[in-house]
This record gives sequence, structure tokens and C-alpha cells, in this order.
Amino acid sequence: MRWDDLRGFGFIQPRTGGGTLFVHISSFPRGGGRPSVGEVLTYAQSSGPDGRPRAVEIARSRRRGTPSGTAIAVSAMVLFAATLAVATFRFATRWGFLAVYLVASLITAAVYSSDKRAAASGSWRVSESTLLVLGLVGGWPGALIAQRALRHKTRKPGFMALFWTTVVVNILCLALVVVYFRA
Repeated sequence: MRWDDLRGFGFIQPRTGGGTLFVHISSFPRGGGRPSVGEVLTYAQSSGPDGRPRAVEIARSRRRGTPSGTAIAVSAMVLFAATLAVATFRFATRWGFLAVYLVASLITAAVYSSDKRAAASGSWRVSESTLLVLGLVGGWPGALIAQRALRHKTRKPGFMALFWTTVVVNILCLALVVVYFRA
């Protein structure tokens, strides 16, 4: 696939072979974000005003057997909730941990929402480093919910890689505090 983001069009290579097909951004579902190299797409083939073939009515496909981002997010939340519940009851962890995660998550979700509105209106944005720090200090559950509900930042692989790194670091720090210091 070749894509010119500034001009809003590109060319895709059909799996069945043959020549490339022109595709315009208007052929993608609204709010779905830009296409990426290697992404699996389904489409209908039509002719453009010049008579050349083009892809229209684009739909994004997921490879079979690969979990969706939502499935990964839900799994992470369930695992975290179970770990925190066990830590709270088994190790007599103070309920303050739950309160910290709840408050940090609510603040982080609100900041993501604000950033999403700012992105849509073209106004001042929250820096990615701020979003990552909020997740690192315990707001990542709220960030996960906001990312999925608002469809915000989920199509930025670099950001998501750093985000998941902060999630792992946060959980490891929580585990250290609970196990070694019997908080």
C-alpha cells in the first residue's frame, strides 16, 4: 500500500494479484483513522470518473486468531482487578490503593476526553508524555477505558507501545510494594 496522507488517497494491492487500485479517504468509514501498511481491507471495486478501477466501500478486517485491542484491554483490566483484589484481601493491603487507582483513573479519563475534544476542534492538545505519566502513576485503567470508548490514541503504535510499557511498570511497582513491603 502507498498512502499520501496530505492528499487523502493512495493505492492498494489486491491479494489476488493484478494492478494496484486507487482508493480515496472518503471510501473508508468515518472516524476509522488512516489506513496503514499491511492492514487487511475488504472493498468493492468500481470505476472512477477516468474509467480506471478503484476501491470503494472499504471495511477493515482483522486477521483470524489475533486478539483485538479491546480484547487485550479487557484482559489486562480483569487480570489487574483480580490481582488488586487478591492483594487487598490476602495481604491486608490498605484500601487506599483502590482509592488511588480510582481517582487517578477518573482524572486520566477526563484528560483523555479533553484531549479528544481538543483534537477534534484543532485547539491546544495535552502532550503524549502527560498522558503516559498519568497512566504510569495509576491512571492506566481509566486511560484504557477512555481509549476504547473515545477511540483516542489507539491507532498510534508508538504511543501504544509506550503506554503498555507504563502499564507493565505500574503493575510491577504495585506488586513490589504489596509483596515486599506488605503495604
